[in-house]
Amino acid sequence: LRAASGKLAALWNGGKANVTPASADALNYAAKNDLPLYYDDVTKSPAARAAGSITDEIPWFGSGKSREAQAAAAERHARDVTAGFQTGSGGRTGDVLRDSAEAQLGRARGIKNKLYSDAFTALNQAGEIDAPKMLAVATQIAQQEAARGSLADQGLIKQLSDFAGAPKFNFEQWHQARAQLGDLIKSGRSGENAVLGSRATSQLGTIKRALDSDLTDAASQIGGGAGKAWKRADAFYRDQMPKYKRGVVADLLRSNNPDAIAERMLGGADREGISRSVYGALTKEGRAEVRGALMQKALSGALSPDRPFSPARFAGELDKMGNRIGVFFKPADKKMIEGAANYMEHVKRAGQYMENPPTGKRGAQALGGVAALANPALAVKALTGSAAITQLFRSRAGRDLLLRLGSVSPQSKAAQHYAQQLNGLLTRTAAAQATQPKSSGRRPMPLDPATRLRTGTGPRG
Repeated sequence: LRAASGKLAALWNGGKANVTPASADALNYAAKNDLPLYYDDVTKSPAARAAGSITDEIPWFGSGKSREAQAAAAERHARDVTAGFQTGSGGRTGDVLRDSAEAQLGRARGIKNKLYSDAFTALNQAGEIDAPKMLAVATQIAQQEAARGSLADQGLIKQLSDFAGAPKFNFEQWHQARAQLGDLIKSGRSGENAVLGSRATSQLGTIKRALDSDLTDAASQIGGGAGKAWKRADAFYRDQMPKYKRGVVADLLRSNNPDAIAERMLGGADREGISRSVYGALTKEGRAEVRGALMQKALSGALSPDRPFSPARFAGELDKMGNRIGVFFKPADKKMIEGAANYMEHVKRAGQYMENPPTGKRGAQALGGVAALANPALAVKALTGSAAITQLFRSRAGRDLLLRLGSVSPQSKAAQHYAQQLNGLLTRTAAAQATQPKSSGRRPMPLDPATRLRTGTGPRG
C-alpha cells in the first residue's frame, strides 16, 4: 500500500504540482486562520484533483468527513468575518444611512458657510466691482431674443434686461446675484410649474457661467489673502456640495423609502466614482454601516433555508462588491476580505459535497472512472486504502509533503527524501488504524458487475 501510494503520488505530481499564486495565497490564509485546506484543493495536477473528487464520492472511504469539517469551518469563518463588521446599530440600513447623510450635509454646510463668510469679509473691502462678461452676454442674448419679434420669449427678455441693467455691486452681492440666477434656472426646470421654458433656462445658464468667470477674475485681481480665501471656499463648494444635490445621495435624502435607495448603494453599479461620492457623503458611523451591510448581504447570498452554506456563493458575493471594497474598507480589511474570497473559492467543493451528498451507487460509478486517470490497477489499489488517501490528501502533513514532492524533480535526492517521509506518514497511519477497535464486520458496498469489469476487479476467466 505504501509503495502503491508513493508511486501514485509521484505519478500525479511529476514535478508539476507547484501551486498557482492564488493557491499559495489560499494556503497562507488557511494557515493564518487555522482553516482546513486540502491537497486536492490546491494542486495543479488534474489527476490528483479527480482522485480527491472520487474519494469524496465513495461513502465507505470516509474522506467525506473531511469535506463536512471543511464546509463547517468555511461557514463558521464566513460568519465570523461578517460579524466583525456589524455595527449593532439596530436600525434599518436605509434610515441609518439617511441620518448619516443628513448629519454630514449639515457639517458640510457649516464649513461652506464659514469659508464663504471669511472670503466675503476680505473681498468686500475692495468695494464695488463690475461683472463685464455677464453684462455683455446678457445684453447680447436680450437683443437676439427681441429680434425674434412675436416669437420672442418676453419672460426671458425681462430677466435678461434686469441683469443687464444691474448696478455695480460688491463681491458678495454679485455672488447673491449668481445664486438668484441658479434659482431661476431651477424653477425653469420644474415641469408643469416651470416659470421659463427650456430654451430660456439654457440661456440663463450661459449668463450664470459668464458671472462665474467674472467672480473668478475679480478674486484674482484683488489677490492676496482675499483671493486665496475665495479659492478655498469655491473649491470646497464644487468638491463637496454637488453630491447632495444630485445622484444617489440626493435621492437618499429626498426619498420616502430610504431602504430602496440604500439597496442601490449596496447592490447597484459599482463604479468607483459613485462609491467615493457615497463614502464622502456619510459620517464615520454611516460608512461603518455600509461595511456591515455589504458583508451581511454577501453572507445572506450564500445562505438559504433549503440548502447549506455555499463557499462559492460567498466568494461570488464578495466579488460583486467590486470597487466598494477599495473605497469603504481599510487596506488591511480589504486584503482580509480578498483572502477570504480566495479561500472560499478554493473550498467550493466542500459546499458542493454538502449540497449533494454522495451515494453508494454514485461512488461505485466514480471509482469505475479511475481507470481513465492513469494505471487502473495502481489507482484502484491505492484508492482502496481509505486511511492512506485521507492522510495524504486531507491532512496538513500529507498535503505539505505532496506539494514539496511535486516541486522537485522525481529523480532528485529531495524527491527520495520526501517519498521516505510519505512512507513514514503512511506507516504511522496504518499502525494507528490497526490499534483501533474493529468495525462491526460490515464489508464495503460491493461494486456492481459492470463497474468491476471496467476496473479490472472482476473474476478472471
